[in-house]
Amino acid sequence: MGIKEYNQKVKIILSDKEFMRRGNAFFRVVGDGVLQIIKMEYEVHDGTHYLRFGLFSMYGEMEKRMFTGNGCIPNYYAMEMVFPDYYCFPVGVGDFKVNTFRGKPSYIGSVKSVKESGHTAENFNKALQNALEEMKRRLDPDVQFKYFINICLPKLDSIVTQENLYHSMQMYSHTKKDYDMIFPLLCMGEREQALMILEHYLKIEAEALKKKPNSDITHYYYDRNTKIKELITNSSDIKLTEYLQTNYEKNFSYYC
Repeated sequence: MGIKEYNQKVKIILSDKEFMRRGNAFFRVVGDGVLQIIKMEYEVHDGTHYLRFGLFSMYGEMEKRMFTGNGCIPNYYAMEMVFPDYYCFPVGVGDFKVNTFRGKPSYIGSVKSVKESGHTAENFNKALQNALEEMKRRLDPDVQFKYFINICLPKLDSIVTQENLYHSMQMYSHTKKDYDMIFPLLCMGEREQALMILEHYLKIEAEALKKKPNSDITHYYYDRNTKIKELITNSSDIKLTEYLQTNYEKNFSYYC
């Protein structure tokens, strides 16, 4: 199933789900400021389609491009909602596992270590091939679409509050401290948790500035996040609420 066929099917199914189509992406805001994005992306390097979904808080710091078909970046793979082991398949040889990234092995263990475990490299490679075939089956666009409609979409329908949003991000995030988690946490009144995540990104940006002190984009994010840290640390609840509401109004203007 190609992009055009996918878009046509999704457009029909999502027509009563309050999604709006922009290019190859579909957007909706539900409940208390929960932005959901659905997009089928094609990876040229491996010729594979990936159905992705994005979860964002309208109370967060977002750029205008995130509300466009070309500029939006959905942060999760839909099939991760279906298969918890999406990135790691047991290969059936001892304790070895194949870690995959976008359908390709990133670690399969050395032949020497396989032999030391009492298994032959031939058996291991056969198990590896079986795992990759299963990955290929799961990445078939028709399979992804079927699971999306029957499993993913009902789950998205249930994410309607900032607390739902945060816990869903926690469930599907690989790092468990995505930048976008900061804002639902602030809406929940969890300043300390939000600050821990923010400081993680400030540290990364500070290190980046040491290497490239003239980077305008890094300076922008570092300065912005420093101001947010000051707000979290020292502002009253009223001031923090005003900041979040201002973000919501700005983002809603982008959305409309």
